[in-house]
Amino acid sequence: MMRPLLLSLILFIALPIKAAYIDEVANNFEIYMEKTLNQWGVPGAAVVIVQGDQTILMRGFGVRQVGRPERVNSQTVFRLASLSKGLSAGLAATYVADGNLDATIKC
Repeated sequence: MMRPLLLSLILFIALPIKAAYIDEVANNFEIYMEKTLNQWGVPGAAVVIVQGDQTILMRGFGVRQVGRPERVNSQTVFRLASLSKGLSAGLAATYVADGNLDATIKC
Protein backbone atom coordinates (compact mmCIF):
# COMPACT_ATOMS: atom_id res chain seq x y z
CA MET A 1 0.00 0.00 0.00
CA MET A 2 2.88 2.39 0.74
CA ARG A 3 4.80 1.58 -2.47
CA PRO A 4 2.21 3.11 -4.84
CA LEU A 5 2.12 6.27 -2.71
CA LEU A 6 5.91 6.50 -2.58
CA LEU A 7 6.21 5.91 -6.32
CA SER A 8 3.57 8.52 -7.10
CA LEU A 9 5.41 11.01 -4.89
CA ILE A 10 8.74 10.32 -6.59
CA LEU A 11 7.18 10.60 -10.06
CA PHE A 12 5.30 13.78 -9.18
CA ILE A 13 8.38 15.41 -7.71
CA ALA A 14 10.57 14.34 -10.65
CA LEU A 15 8.33 16.11 -13.19
CA PRO A 16 9.78 19.33 -14.60
CA ILE A 17 7.88 22.33 -13.27
CA LYS A 18 7.76 25.68 -15.09
CA ALA A 19 8.27 28.70 -12.85
CA ALA A 20 4.86 30.20 -13.66
CA TYR A 21 3.08 27.11 -12.32
CA ILE A 22 5.06 26.46 -9.13
CA ASP A 23 2.46 27.88 -6.72
CA GLU A 24 -0.37 26.10 -8.53
CA VAL A 25 1.53 22.81 -8.44
CA ALA A 26 2.24 23.19 -4.71
CA ASN A 27 -1.40 23.98 -3.94
CA ASN A 28 -2.67 21.11 -6.08
CA PHE A 29 -0.17 18.75 -4.48
CA GLU A 30 -1.43 19.62 -1.00
CA ILE A 31 -4.99 18.81 -2.10
CA TYR A 32 -3.76 15.60 -3.76
CA MET A 33 -1.89 14.50 -0.62
CA GLU A 34 -4.81 15.09 1.75
CA LYS A 35 -7.16 13.18 -0.57
CA THR A 36 -4.73 10.31 -1.21
CA LEU A 37 -3.79 9.75 2.43
CA ASN A 38 -7.47 9.66 3.33
CA GLN A 39 -8.39 7.28 0.47
CA TRP A 40 -5.52 4.86 1.14
CA GLY A 41 -5.79 4.99 4.93
CA VAL A 42 -2.19 6.19 5.33
CA PRO A 43 -1.80 8.00 8.66
CA GLY A 44 0.82 10.52 7.55
CA ALA A 45 3.56 11.59 5.17
CA ALA A 46 6.16 14.33 4.78
CA VAL A 47 6.85 16.03 1.46
CA VAL A 48 9.48 18.39 0.12
CA ILE A 49 9.29 19.78 -3.42
CA VAL A 50 12.48 21.49 -4.57
CA GLN A 51 12.94 23.47 -7.81
CA GLY A 52 16.62 24.20 -8.41
CA ASP A 53 17.85 25.69 -5.14
CA GLN A 54 14.39 26.86 -4.00
CA THR A 55 12.14 24.91 -1.63
CA ILE A 56 8.66 25.11 -3.10
CA LEU A 57 6.78 23.08 -0.52
CA MET A 58 7.89 21.48 2.74
CA ARG A 59 5.03 20.11 4.76
CA GLY A 60 3.85 17.24 6.89
CA PHE A 61 0.45 15.67 6.33
CA GLY A 62 -1.60 13.65 8.79
CA VAL A 63 -0.47 12.04 12.03
CA ARG A 64 2.66 10.13 13.03
CA GLN A 65 0.79 7.10 14.34
CA VAL A 66 -2.79 5.88 14.02
CA GLY A 67 -4.81 6.77 17.11
CA ARG A 68 -2.30 9.37 18.35
CA PRO A 69 -2.66 13.15 17.99
CA GLU A 70 0.98 14.02 17.11
CA ARG A 71 1.09 15.54 13.63
CA VAL A 72 3.76 14.84 11.02
CA ASN A 73 6.29 17.70 10.84
CA SER A 74 9.79 18.40 9.54
CA GLN A 75 11.36 16.44 12.42
CA THR A 76 9.32 13.24 11.92
CA VAL A 77 11.45 10.17 11.12
CA PHE A 78 9.97 7.64 8.68
CA ARG A 79 11.30 4.13 8.30
CA LEU A 80 11.59 3.26 4.63
CA ALA A 81 12.58 -0.38 5.24
CA SER A 82 13.98 -1.99 2.09
CA LEU A 83 12.89 0.91 -0.09
CA SER A 84 15.78 3.04 1.17
CA LYS A 85 18.37 0.81 -0.53
CA GLY A 86 16.88 1.24 -4.00
CA LEU A 87 16.30 4.94 -3.44
CA SER A 88 19.91 5.43 -2.31
CA ALA A 89 21.23 3.49 -5.31
CA GLY A 90 19.07 5.53 -7.68
CA LEU A 91 20.24 8.82 -6.18
CA ALA A 92 23.88 7.71 -6.34
CA ALA A 93 23.46 6.71 -10.00
CA THR A 94 21.94 10.11 -10.76
CA TYR A 95 24.88 11.88 -9.15
CA VAL A 96 27.34 9.73 -11.13
CA ALA A 97 25.48 10.42 -14.40
CA ASP A 98 25.48 14.17 -13.68
CA GLY A 99 29.21 14.12 -12.91
CA ASN A 100 28.72 15.06 -9.26
CA LEU A 101 30.02 11.76 -7.87
CA ASP A 102 33.03 9.74 -8.97
CA ALA A 103 32.21 6.04 -9.03
CA THR A 104 35.80 4.99 -9.80
CA ILE A 105 37.23 2.42 -7.38
CA LYS A 106 40.82 3.24 -6.47
CA CYS A 107 42.97 0.57 -4.83
